[in-house]
Amino acid sequence: MAHVRIRCTGLIIENNSVLLVEFDDKGIHYNLPGGGLQPGETIVEGVAREVLEETAAEVKVGPLALVYELAPHKQSGDYNRNENHGLHLIFECTLKKNSTPQLPPCPDPRQTAVK
Repeated sequence: MAHVRIRCTGLIIENNSVLLVEFDDKGIHYNLPGGGLQPGETIVEGVAREVLEETAAEVKVGPLALVYELAPHKQSGDYNRNENHGLHLIFECTLKKNSTPQLPPCPDPRQTAVK
């Protein structure tokens, strides 16, 4: 079995709304902005980078809000058994002054919007 993948994610709540990234991959779905931690980067650096890459917004990374473990090999139901074991770290974030979330100039090919 492969190692555990660390996914660092930003939870941004502003005006009673949660910032989400829209994807169209066999249907529309929404994720918090985030992704895999890169070698040599801290978790806080990874959160800020991933939010910037997916929303073109700069954030101040705050405290850890939630830890979620995805272990498909241990789940029942309709999980992809080949999906990697993952540890999702979700941090409270705030938008930096004059930073406006929007679709980035070079989004992931499946990314369709920032909402």
